[in-house]
Amino acid sequence: MTEDPRFLDALALEREVGFLCLSTYGEGGFPETRMLFNLKHQAVVDGGDSLLAPFEGMEGNFSSYIGTNTSSRKTAQIRADGKACFYYADSRGYRGLSVTGLLEEVADEAVKRALWREGWESYYPQGPGDADFAVFRFKALKARYYHGLSVLEIDCAALGRGNG
Repeated sequence: MTEDPRFLDALALEREVGFLCLSTYGEGGFPETRMLFNLKHQAVVDGGDSLLAPFEGMEGNFSSYIGTNTSSRKTAQIRADGKACFYYADSRGYRGLSVTGLLEEVADEAVKRALWREGWESYYPQGPGDADFAVFRFKALKARYYHGLSVLEIDCAALGRGNG
């Protein structure tokens, strides 16, 4: 599968788009979706080993991180049920990547500092140590890549690339 050009295109899409949609379970068990910064894209664009360090071992398996407010509704939803879906879209190229998996909170301050981006002070005035700054690791389990009339099903756990 990793030789399949669609797989390689799915990996490229994951890194190309600046934003992703995150769906979690909300009130009454209904999904809620919102747009977030794609931290994997930002790490690739910003470059530098320190920015890429948290993603080590996540190459090619669609796992990632998100940063958000500890006080947000989505944080409460993730803490109650870590099941989530990331969706990456290229509307011009008619490509989409849906990745389902589990989110778990990260307590490691070094990871929080490494994922921190300039400008986030407006959201978290005290920087990466702000009590309202939460980071979650996304462990990808399954993915579906869509392009044109083609769909590729991907078992992320079977990729064996540090997905845990």
